[in-house]
Amino acid sequence: MGLALLELGCLETLRDGDAENTERLLLEALETLRKGHFLGEQAVSSDIAFAFVCIAEYYDAKGDGDSAEDYFDKVYDMLGRIQKRNHSIRARMYLSLADCFLRRGGFSMAEELYQKALNETRNAYGSSAQNSLVGDIQQSLGLLRRRRNDYVGALSLFEEALMIDDAVHGTADARGAAIAMWNIARVRQDQGNLDGAKEMLSEALRIFKGVYGEESTSREVLQVEEQLTFLKDLPPLVRAAWVGDVPSVANQLKKSAEIEVTAADGSTALSKAAAVGQLDVVELLLEKGANAETATATQRTPLHYAAQ
Repeated sequence: MGLALLELGCLETLRDGDAENTERLLLEALETLRKGHFLGEQAVSSDIAFAFVCIAEYYDAKGDGDSAEDYFDKVYDMLGRIQKRNHSIRARMYLSLADCFLRRGGFSMAEELYQKALNETRNAYGSSAQNSLVGDIQQSLGLLRRRRNDYVGALSLFEEALMIDDAVHGTADARGAAIAMWNIARVRQDQGNLDGAKEMLSEALRIFKGVYGEESTSREVLQVEEQLTFLKDLPPLVRAAWVGDVPSVANQLKKSAEIEVTAADGSTALSKAAAVGQLDVVELLLEKGANAETATATQRTPLHYAAQ
């Protein structure tokens, strides 16, 4: 009942911003959860911690920072009272906090908390544990590592999440595997491994269509198709620069290829080479007069990438 009220309170916030009713539902949820434990207000549980996080988020969105901090403090206080061996409860609490910081844009703190949640989960189930919770946390960590350009770390997490999904679900939850493949494709693209990215995208698309139907217009199907089309339609010079193929870049320039030719996302050969650290290509393109200040569709220039 408590969790149902908690969910209803969150849905109310999303639906119509009925602040008074939302606050009542959230506080009722907390009270109901506490009554379910014989220790009452002194009870320690991941459900109650999640309620604290939801209430803190509600007050934060409302602009009541003091009340929000009070409820965040309650979560940390509860963490301090949980015995170290209660790894599964601690993992759930860290996970709730991490999700909250991620929604608020606190990426560094979210990554730290996801790592703690992963460590506690492994302590609970074993260092080589393979369950859906471990895989989900790894996907979240991978996205944050990719966000700060740690492509090697992100790729390792996504690949392990894919192996876990296969081991736990097999073909029963194919969508989870497809999402992991999609994330792997993004990182391979970030690294300039376009053939590897296309391979993963094609497999992810096959699985998504198996889940949603061949004629599906689901968000995942459309976005993966768009990404595949983007890679397929790359101008030869941009592709060669992106993968670091210096001879091909030189050959394209000899053929009088337009040095500022752009891909569908507005990227030039120089911006793609700079983004993935293809320094020999960057040097060649600059020698040939490429513009280091041409902005992409995201308003980033090659100089932005070079400064990363």
